[in-house]
Amino acid sequence: MDEYAFDRRSLDPAGRRDGIGAFMRIKNGAEFLEPVIESHIEYFDEIVAVFNDCTDGTPEILDRLAGKYPRKLRVYEYRPWVHPPGSEGHRETPADSVHGMANYSNYALSRTTCKIVTKLDDDHLAIQRNLGRAIDSIRRKGLGKTALCYSGLNLLKSPDGGLGVFYNLPFSGNKDMYFFPVSEETYFHHSATNEVFHTPGLRKRYAGILYFHLKFLKHNYGFDNNDLAENPRSRYVRIRDFVRDDSRVMPLEDFLSLGRRYYLHPDTPEFLKVVRPGKYRIAGRVDKVIPLFRLLSRLLPGDIYLARACRLKRDMEGVPLPRWLTA
Repeated sequence: MDEYAFDRRSLDPAGRRDGIGAFMRIKNGAEFLEPVIESHIEYFDEIVAVFNDCTDGTPEILDRLAGKYPRKLRVYEYRPWVHPPGSEGHRETPADSVHGMANYSNYALSRTTCKIVTKLDDDHLAIQRNLGRAIDSIRRKGLGKTALCYSGLNLLKSPDGGLGVFYNLPFSGNKDMYFFPVSEETYFHHSATNEVFHTPGLRKRYAGILYFHLKFLKHNYGFDNNDLAENPRSRYVRIRDFVRDDSRVMPLEDFLSLGRRYYLHPDTPEFLKVVRPGKYRIAGRVDKVIPLFRLLSRLLPGDIYLARACRLKRDMEGVPLPRWLTA
C-alpha cells in the first residue's frame, strides 16, 4: 500500500510546471463521464482521473479517452478500499490511512503536475463559455494568493419532462469548488463526516457559474455510490429525501428568467444568508434591493452568496442548455 501513501512534498510548487490542471476521483461514474471530460479537456493542460472500486464501464471509458487525449488525460486506479464519507469506518479511520477519503483525494491531487489545479467531478458538465473566460483570466493574470471559487446549477427532470431545478437547492459548489495555486499547505484533511480541503492564506474570489451539475439526473438521483443504508448519518440522506420531493421543482427556463428576483424569494436558503430578514427589511421593487447586494458584494468580495445574487442572470444569459440530457 506504500505507493498510495500521500507525501506533501509532491505538492511543492518548485517541482511543478506552469499550467492549469484538474483531478478527478471517480467511483462508478460511467453515466456522464465521457461528455464531462470532453466538455473540459480543451481548457486544461492536464486532467488526472483516478478511479476506485468501479463496477460499471468507468475504466473502459477512461482507457478510451486516454488513447484519444494521450497528452492531456492520465488515468490511475486507486486500489485500496475507501470508507464512504459519514460512515462508521470513515469516522474511525486515521487521517493518513490509505482507506480514508482524505488520502484518496490527496493521492489524486498529488498525481497532478501543474502549478494551478481544480477538482473536477464526473457529473460536472462544463458551461464552456464561462469556463473559457475563467481559464483565460487565470492564464493572463495568474492567481497569486487567491482561490478562484465557482458554482454549478443542480439539474434534474422537471414534471413536464424537461430540465428543472429545485428553487431552494439550485446551486452546487458553495465555496468548495475553486482553482487554487498548489503548495504543501493545500491538501485534504480528515474530518468525522467527510474530507475537508484547506486553502490557508488564500483569499476567495468568485468566478461565476461554470458547470451544470448532473448528479440528480443519474439513476437513483446519483446516490448509488453513497451506501446510505450503512450510512444513516450521512448528509446525503437528508439531500436524498429532499430531492425525492418534486413539489419545489421549477423548469430551468423559468428559474433563469427570475434572475436577481430569485434572491428575494423567502423560501430560498440564499435569501436567508444574503438579506438576513430582521436585520434588513426588504420590500418594494427589485431595483431598490439590488444596489444593496452590489454594495455588500464589494464590501465582502469573498462572499459567494452575494456574488451569485449579482451575477446569476449575467452568467447564464445566452448559455445553450444541454437538451440531450432529457432526450
